[in-house]
Amino acid sequence: MSVILQCPYFYNYSRMSAPITNYSDPMGPVYTGRYGPENTAAKETITVVSYNIKFAEKITEAIDDLSGMSELRDADILLLQEMDHEGTESIASALRYNYVYYPTSIHKTGKDFGNAILSRWPIHSHRKIILPHERWVNKQRRIAVAGMIDMAGTDMIAYSVHTETIAISIWESRKKRVSQVDAIVKSMPEAQEVEQVIVGGDFNSWTEGGSIKAMESLFATKGLERATKGIGATATSLRLLFLKFDHIFTRGMTVLDRGKVKQAKASDHKPIWVKLKINGSI
Repeated sequence: MSVILQCPYFYNYSRMSAPITNYSDPMGPVYTGRYGPENTAAKETITVVSYNIKFAEKITEAIDDLSGMSELRDADILLLQEMDHEGTESIASALRYNYVYYPTSIHKTGKDFGNAILSRWPIHSHRKIILPHERWVNKQRRIAVAGMIDMAGTDMIAYSVHTETIAISIWESRKKRVSQVDAIVKSMPEAQEVEQVIVGGDFNSWTEGGSIKAMESLFATKGLERATKGIGATATSLRLLFLKFDHIFTRGMTVLDRGKVKQAKASDHKPIWVKLKINGSI
């Protein structure tokens, strides 16, 4: 039996049913740019940040968050969601990152809506993974963006992910999210091909049970752990529900520290971060 959530955040029909145009070609559109420092050296420890910047509306504030907060300002890799190309380009050029951006769809606002990977090192290959299922009201699809990062001779692959929103039926949306994560896991190389893997983004999950537990189990089949486990709620739109929307999963790295930045101002999500030691480094 479906549960209809009587909350404007979940069930504003006019908002949810607004027409969406999906970019159904797995090859694009795609946007790239190179603003990262030349010849960036490999590092033993790296910092990775995931940030859903709501509809890419407050890019100036996002740049302030990413450059002004001590936990974020030295990030080596940024995984961004709900972005458009203009916002991605602005952040990359202001903060000196290389980037790849794929839009998922054209949002009802008329802006592109998609995922980006930003890196201090070159991103030498990338692709869009169109995830299964569409939102039943407006037919919106979800994607993951995968990018192969060349860290001065060491390859690592990063994924920026945005899975199915919480909508109408808790159980149906949970099944869709888990199915979408399964598609991401199946796309991953084995450890003998690429040892270091980072997956981060807005998974639209609720609490430690349900889809989070299922996602952990799926990622574990490819050797990934939830690096941000224990950081608590990451979204502020529904404060009373303590929603744990955002996560980072990793393989081939040891978690040294993790957290979120409560003071960030650019979105209804809080940026999350992990400090990682590359396995095998001295």
